[in-house]
Amino acid sequence: MKKKERMKIYTLLLGILFVSPIQAQTMHDWENHHVLQINREPARAAFIPFSVRKGDCSMSLDGTWKFRWTPVPNERILDFYQVNFDDKDWTDFPVPANWEVNGYGTPIYVSAGYPFKIDPPRVMGEPKTDYTTYKERNPVGQYRRTFVLPTGWEVNGQTFLRFEGVMSAFYVWINGERVGYSQGSMEPSEFNVTKYLK
Repeated sequence: MKKKERMKIYTLLLGILFVSPIQAQTMHDWENHHVLQINREPARAAFIPFSVRKGDCSMSLDGTWKFRWTPVPNERILDFYQVNFDDKDWTDFPVPANWEVNGYGTPIYVSAGYPFKIDPPRVMGEPKTDYTTYKERNPVGQYRRTFVLPTGWEVNGQTFLRFEGVMSAFYVWINGERVGYSQGSMEPSEFNVTKYLK
């Protein structure tokens, strides 16, 4: 059965870790050391063994995405992943890109120590007031992008979405449905999104 090749991707990314939209759970995924992924495909090498992508069933999503940044998780928009959500007032933001280089958040380099209060497994503890990012304890970036897949796209009946470098945890929604979660600083993450296509 052929699915319509239209897909909307909604991702929530953040600088330190990400907050789950399911507030009723006792421990957030991003604070649970047993949860490093949900529905993420096993890690693998992802090489393209030819110099031209002609005929290849791959598509770059680099470019302009709708973007909203908040310094703390409780200021994020909870239902931003809904298909009919109005993002017209959001910023047009380049992907790939770094938030701080583009004017969101405070640039910080930590070669020793931690960019948050040490209170495992929590990352939202209140640091000292003179801390560089005191008011940005766990920034959240929300991204939205709509695109159409080419006719005949599905290879072997499956379509995958691959992220090459997210800092450091994120959830993915497609067409209003939660696909999965991944965490790990700048590690590739891949999700089978076949059943979410419409």
